[in-house]
Amino acid sequence: MSAYRVGVAGSWTVEGKSGNYAKKQKIYWERMKKVYEEYNVATEGRLKEATDSAAKRTYYHTMVNTRQFKEIVNPEYARYYKELTPRTRFFIQAEYRAPGAYGLLRKIFLGKKR
Repeated sequence: MSAYRVGVAGSWTVEGKSGNYAKKQKIYWERMKKVYEEYNVATEGRLKEATDSAAKRTYYHTMVNTRQFKEIVNPEYARYYKELTPRTRFFIQAEYRAPGAYGLLRKIFLGKKR
């Protein structure tokens, strides 16, 4: 059995969010899209609906991770928005609708800015 270090120097979580996070997310999305496309070809299109949905879900989550609110609230992705936890939806809406208040509260409670 192994233990994973979250948020510790040198861990995957810290390394993944360091540097240009948005660029890393875009690269991740592009690679995953290619995987889904290749999988669709390998299955001769039998699972096209599922692979298309999985690709859209992955894209949507990269938009959530990088706080691209125009995409997050886009009705096209309502299905995936509803899959987010109520807590995540609450914080997305708070940051989207009242970014100043959200930032202030975040600074008060966490002592730092995102």
